[in-house]
Amino acid sequence: MTKRSAVELEIDYIDANMPIYFRFGLLQQFSKQEIQSAALKLVIKHPFLRSIISDKCFVEMPTINESCIQHVGPIKNNETMFSYDLNPKNNLLKILFWHEHDKTHFLMILHHAIADVASSLNVIDDFVKYLYFPNTSVNKLSMPKSIEDYFTWKPTLHESAEYAQKLNQYLSGNPRTAPMLDCSDTGYEEQTARMKFFQVSSLHFQRLQSVAKEKQLSINALLTAYFIQALSLKGTVCIGAAVDLRKRLKNKIPCDVLITAPVGAFIFLNIDQSSDVYTIAKDYQQQLLDHMNSPNLLLQHYAILRGQLDPLEFNVSFFLSNAGKTAYSKETEDKVAYTSFAAEAVLNCPYIACISHQKMINLSITYPDPWMTSSLIDQLISPLCK
Repeated sequence: MTKRSAVELEIDYIDANMPIYFRFGLLQQFSKQEIQSAALKLVIKHPFLRSIISDKCFVEMPTINESCIQHVGPIKNNETMFSYDLNPKNNLLKILFWHEHDKTHFLMILHHAIADVASSLNVIDDFVKYLYFPNTSVNKLSMPKSIEDYFTWKPTLHESAEYAQKLNQYLSGNPRTAPMLDCSDTGYEEQTARMKFFQVSSLHFQRLQSVAKEKQLSINALLTAYFIQALSLKGTVCIGAAVDLRKRLKNKIPCDVLITAPVGAFIFLNIDQSSDVYTIAKDYQQQLLDHMNSPNLLLQHYAILRGQLDPLEFNVSFFLSNAGKTAYSKETEDKVAYTSFAAEAVLNCPYIACISHQKMINLSITYPDPWMTSSLIDQLISPLCK
């Protein structure tokens, strides 16, 4: 069999994993400046978009541009869903705008190599909020006026933490204010149902936020570290995002645990007897911040997909990866439930959390809204909150 080139492998990978699409209708007009401002704020909140966003991420148009999108088929009420003709030369994030009957529509496209359904919903939700509430106090983080300037600008840790805190305070008082009119092809209802298998109570999450703030850690890093310690993991722990490697690694690595997180690279943590929650969290957070600030955010990811990097060479004992579109079935032994939650502190981006441990642990964490109830995860994190 002829060995395929890296480009051919990448094209096959993208073709096999189509993007996630969202169709919204907004009952007012927005200027290009307002759209650009909202896009910038989106990148501040979701750092994983940093390396793929550009000045081409939004396009205003009076009608559908048939040259860059393809008709897929009708959805509700004779509306039409469009898909972007994705190829490796295009951006992995795109926002298309058009106007019909005094209503502004937009289509946002994210490839699942960047985010799965749950985290994409958070991105869309935030984008709409930024359009509808441009003058709120949570949006006063100083930032460049043009997207091009963003690549050479980095917010300080203090600015990021302060921005995240104000944003969470604001959104907690204005839950679900953005009108999501239709995303019928995204499996949103199914995803919402999955998000309710296990939920962390608001009280425990608030306590955990206080611990994170005191230790200057992100919720992401703290929970990840606690999961690692709670499962008594030792040795080299790998945190990564190559979804299609899960089965291969599970078959080759002598472990029963796979924990998932949306990191666009492989980050390695060495866990030994002296490691505690805070040293693990600090190491993970620093490596993740260094990675998010790197212009090569996606290079490691695709190097692994192309077979140019083998994580097994690093003597990995446990593999943590993006859950992606992993199937969930009540009949399967390896059950997976996944969702996202808003992390306050330093790294304010959505976090896809799932633990799979052969009939032992299934969990998901959602944003700490008032309707959440106690669960298994409460039992896991409660010792940390005392």
